[in-house]
Amino acid sequence: MSRIDALTELSFRPVRLERWSGVLRSALAGLFALLALTILAPLAGAITTDAKQAIVVDAETGKVLYEKNARQQMAPSSMTKVMTAYVLFNALRAGQLSMDTIYTVSEKASSRRGSTMWLERRQKVSVQDLLIGLIVVSGNDAAIALGEGFAGTEAEFAKLMNATAVAIGMVDTNFVNASGWPDEGHYSTAWDLAILGQRLISDHPDFYSYFARKSFNFNDILQNNRNPILGDELLGVDGIKTGQTDAGGYGVMISAVRDDRRVIIVLNGATSKAERKTQAERLTDWALRAYGNHSLFRAGQVIGHAPVWLGQQDTVPLVAKYGLRMTLPRHTYENLRAQVTYRSPVPAPVNIGTELGTLILSGPGIDPQEIPVVAGASVDSVGRLERVSTGIRYIVFGLSD
Repeated sequence: MSRIDALTELSFRPVRLERWSGVLRSALAGLFALLALTILAPLAGAITTDAKQAIVVDAETGKVLYEKNARQQMAPSSMTKVMTAYVLFNALRAGQLSMDTIYTVSEKASSRRGSTMWLERRQKVSVQDLLIGLIVVSGNDAAIALGEGFAGTEAEFAKLMNATAVAIGMVDTNFVNASGWPDEGHYSTAWDLAILGQRLISDHPDFYSYFARKSFNFNDILQNNRNPILGDELLGVDGIKTGQTDAGGYGVMISAVRDDRRVIIVLNGATSKAERKTQAERLTDWALRAYGNHSLFRAGQVIGHAPVWLGQQDTVPLVAKYGLRMTLPRHTYENLRAQVTYRSPVPAPVNIGTELGTLILSGPGIDPQEIPVVAGASVDSVGRLERVSTGIRYIVFGLSD
């Protein structure tokens, strides 16, 4: 038996509301019963960052663990290339191109500096090599070559990026180019980039492994991955992308896994590579240490029993319609409260699966969660004579305790 199961069974206590006398005869449907349990909810230690914008998210539950100016527009710099890769991964999955597709490098692509994989004009390069150059060495030339090769021009590819952004819920983002080259109209937010990171990892787990590559040798030039904490065994970092421009400062998108739990961190606006690395390590370690994911209720789990009016059984089991899994602080548990509301008594007949109430989970530091509560069994009505007899007893003596 799990800890939460034991608490559920031991802590449910019916709390009877005010009894109604004459009014109750015409308002049985308005009487509510409450079942309450108290379990221990953790409080995580506070965390701060010197980065201008930041967000920390649990990848499974979507719980935002920390944010700082997360919806503030910012220059995403080379973190833009995550969207470039995502658009192409979608195209690869749809069969619109293959890793062996060859693109010819344009003058625009070969002449673009900053981070580069050192493409040469008119060089013919596979999509696979361009994607590795885009992801591992943050090649601006690779981004342009991919955008032009797939959409005809980089501007047309940016339209595809923006359409994709809208489709996955990135509402404060606009891309002008495929590389993140500075432009006033090119912006995103830490919040939106976290959405992008989560979607890329969940939609393309096979392609996501490219972000874990530590180096790439192209044209006999060996370059290392720009991610400063990639491969840190203690932190469990396995991707995804850095960025840096004068407008955006030093930024990074990080994903890390520990004990089968994944977190996504986005920060931007650090003042140096060293600060970016330090802040990324602090946020990643904190997110993995301070929180854990907990299955609080299973779908179909019996969480109590409700009295039945004029039924062949006196009670009907109340079960959770679906399960609830939440990200909660690990250590200091207090004041997490689950409450079930339902109309009492439940009039017979009752069909299994009929929604009878709501399970509400709330507490300090968490957003209230609601789960429908349904009948776990069917209950038939009593016969006509027994209904008359029960009605007479009710009129004379009232509703029994």
